[in-house]
Amino acid sequence: MKKRIVYFDYLRIAATLAVIVLHTAAKYWSAFDGRSLSWNFLNFYDGITRWSVPVFVMISGALFLAGETDLRTLYRKNILRMAAAYLVWSAFYALTDPIVGALRTGVFEFSFRQLISAVIGGKEHMWFIPMIAGLYMCVPILRQIVRSETVMRYYLLLSLVFAVLIPQITVMSEDFIGGLFAAGIGRISQVVSSSMDLRPVLGYSFYFVLGYLLNTMEFTEKQRKTIWLLGAAGFLATVLLNTAVTWKTGTPCSTYYGNFRLNVLLETVAVHTWFKYRNYRSPSIGRIVPALSKYSFGAYLIHIFMLNLLDFFGLNALMCTPAVSVPVVSLLTAVLSFAASFGIHKIPVVRQWIV
Repeated sequence: MKKRIVYFDYLRIAATLAVIVLHTAAKYWSAFDGRSLSWNFLNFYDGITRWSVPVFVMISGALFLAGETDLRTLYRKNILRMAAAYLVWSAFYALTDPIVGALRTGVFEFSFRQLISAVIGGKEHMWFIPMIAGLYMCVPILRQIVRSETVMRYYLLLSLVFAVLIPQITVMSEDFIGGLFAAGIGRISQVVSSSMDLRPVLGYSFYFVLGYLLNTMEFTEKQRKTIWLLGAAGFLATVLLNTAVTWKTGTPCSTYYGNFRLNVLLETVAVHTWFKYRNYRSPSIGRIVPALSKYSFGAYLIHIFMLNLLDFFGLNALMCTPAVSVPVVSLLTAVLSFAASFGIHKIPVVRQWIV
């Protein structure tokens, strides 16, 4: 039996809570003037939680690339489960959204065509499921990459340069420099993206492989402090870069929220490293955390429904200053989501496929 990686449980719970905060803030993110104090609070909460999805991918990468799961088991146990969860939860949202809409507006809008479209398209947060299923399909290939440390580091370097650094330099030159320099950088970036077929290093496999590397690497205390310092700079940059462009243009900016922005990457690595090197010796917390970790996927899947339910009763980021409303609504959403996931886990058979 494999030894349980304790910090992954804590990290998985933290990432789930961060996603809930992110979506609580993002729900009414565009409802405020970009130069208002309220919008800046939403930008703050949105900006400091952007590491959540990359961390989910990194945890999966660390576990799957270190394992020995054969292709048959991978499809029957993991990929099929993702497909089942996607279809069931897409259907759940496709059926409940019109009901919630009717309660709010008094008009029930529903058609079979809309139902099919909603089931296939999924709810906004469910893009994660086909993405992670695609990475599972690539596990046998990615395992060959991580077997050689030289190849793995080269792979990550290519991803860093072409998926993160070049796009970052391009958008920052457009936002803060402009003129001939920005035009030149933009043209170079366009040629790279259109003429160089680098798709194998441009996706979430970057975080998948990075998760494996960071889990197997050991950092000295000095290296950890450097990572945390860079992470603090990343958190600051995520908030301030969006704020700067918003103040410049008068329109709320989300450019620097992207999962492949350098500032978000720095956030992600810092959070991962912080959790990896914490001391987890509390017996009481140690018993609760594995259980909560088990319910985190279900909480992730149902949290948008809980957010909409609370919104129906007027509990949202607009109910008072976002400085207070976002934490309060996020906490309520988290409690309801984990409780619902706990309940679903008590249903035999179902729990194995949809949470």
